[in-house]
Amino acid sequence: MPVPKSGVTVYDKSGARCDLDDVIAEVSKIPGRLLVDDEVGVSVDVAGLGYQTESMDFEHGRLKRADVSVLHKRKQPAKILRITVEDGIALEVAEDTLLHVRDEDGNIRHVRADKLRPGMSILSGLKDDGSPGFVVY
Repeated sequence: MPVPKSGVTVYDKSGARCDLDDVIAEVSKIPGRLLVDDEVGVSVDVAGLGYQTESMDFEHGRLKRADVSVLHKRKQPAKILRITVEDGIALEVAEDTLLHVRDEDGNIRHVRADKLRPGMSILSGLKDDGSPGFVVY
């Protein structure tokens, strides 16, 4: 049995194995079924069309087929970036990853990882008091 290109095995209502790219291309042509098509990926609504994927049945320790309502294919980033912040922690992220940063006026906004510049403050989570915590790139 060949390994699927996408790492996801999709079956149609007859039980035949389908190529994820082909299913997304076909379903996206149906009015109202294309949910997202942007720089991150493509998502289509397949609810009621009989598509299934394999998922792990942990109770019985085997794969089982399950109905699926949305199929998503992430577009592969051109490259992975390594971002080292002020305290020396390194992050590896896709170039299109959106990060929360604090701008010069103190406002929080989204910036793609490939648009970061030295000195930008990246939101790292919340402090114990609930206020935003930042690290400097």
